Formats: sequence, structure tokens, C-alpha cells
Amino acid sequence: ALGSAAVLELRDCSVKCASEFSAVAARDGARVAMRGATVTSALGSGIEVSGRGSEAHVLESAVLSCGQRGLIAAAGAAAVLERSRVWENRASGLLLTDAHTTGTLRECDVRHNGMHGCSVQGEATLYAEKNQVVENGRSGFAVTMKARARLEDNHVAANRRSGLVVMDAARAGLRGNRLVDNAKCGVLCHGPGVRVCLAGDTLARNAGSGLVIQDKARALLEGLTVR
Repeated sequence: ALGSAAVLELRDCSVKCASEFSAVAARDGARVAMRGATVTSALGSGIEVSGRGSEAHVLESAVLSCGQRGLIAAAGAAAVLERSRVWENRASGLLLTDAHTTGTLRECDVRHNGMHGCSVQGEATLYAEKNQVVENGRSGFAVTMKARARLEDNHVAANRRSGLVVMDAARAGLRGNRLVDNAKCGVLCHGPGVRVCLAGDTLARNAGSGLVIQDKARALLEGLTVR
């Protein structure tokens, strides 16, 4: 674990952790940068980053088969994942929680996680672009509890619930995504205060409806394809 503004850089390393804690943890302003690294088999989360000023930058790496989340960012931390794999973690692949927490997910492969592919909650913010988010145990993306998400050009497919769920006064903007072959809805918007904008997205072959809007949620649609 890193604390008090410490800095750790991992290049071409393998971290296999059998303890109940996170394999890599950065707190209290610490920063961790990974390139070409593999984190696997932690009983806790693979990577944990917590507290304002704390950062994790994960590039061309893999977070696999951990007992909780692949990566959790909380309490105002920032996480960036690019061209990385987040596979087969028991809980969600990525969890962002708490106000001022931010996450960027770009060109990653997020699959076979036990819960959501990516979960954003508690006023956290996610930007996700050009990712494969497939075959997760719940929804591909879950945006709840006043969180914010911007999703562009993602492929969200074959998740065991919906492609995207937006609930509890959360907001999401989508452009150019494909949400296909999910076991429930393509997109579910539920509850007062929920706002969703879809522009140029495709919702196809989802087992439930392509788009469901419930309980005072609001959606703006532009150039949407549903089939």
C-alpha cells in the first residue's frame, strides 16, 4: 500500500496477491502508474485508489481473477485505464464511488466479471470510449446515485442484465455506442432525476426492450437505431 504522496511505477511486472487486501493500493495523495503489468488473484480488489490527489494510471495492463473488484476508485481519487484487460473479477470490473472521483476508460476489454462491467455511483464521474464491455454477470454499465457518465463508441454486448442502467438521479450521455444481445434491456432509465441523452446509438437484439424509461426518468433521443 502507498500513502502520503508516494509514487510507484510498475513496468512489465506481475503482481500475484493471496492476501485479503488489494494487490495494489494508493491512498492519501499517492500515485501508481502501470504499463505492461498484470495484477491477479488478490482476495480483495486488484487495484484500489482512494482520497483526493490519489491517482492510478493503468496502460496496456491486465487485472484478472480478483476476489472483489478489478479496480476501485473512491473518495475523490482519479483512475485512468487505457488499452487494458479487466477480466473475471468476482465483483464489478471497475467501481467508481463518491463525489469528485473520476474515471477514464479507453480502448479496454472488460468481460466475465461477476457483477457489472463498470459501476459508477455516489456522484462519481466516468468517461468511457471505444471499450468492449461484454459478458458480465449483471449490466455492462451501471450509473446510479447521482453519478455522471459519458459513453462514446463502446460495444456493450451479451451482459446478463441490461447493457446500461441509469437510476437514482444519475445522468448519462451516449454517442455512437452499440448495445446488443444483452439479456434484458439495451438501456434502462429509472426514477426521478434521471436524465439520459442518446445520439447515434444502436440498440439491437436485446432480450427485453431496446429502451425502457420508467418512473419519471427522462430521455432525449437523436438518430437512435432500435431493432
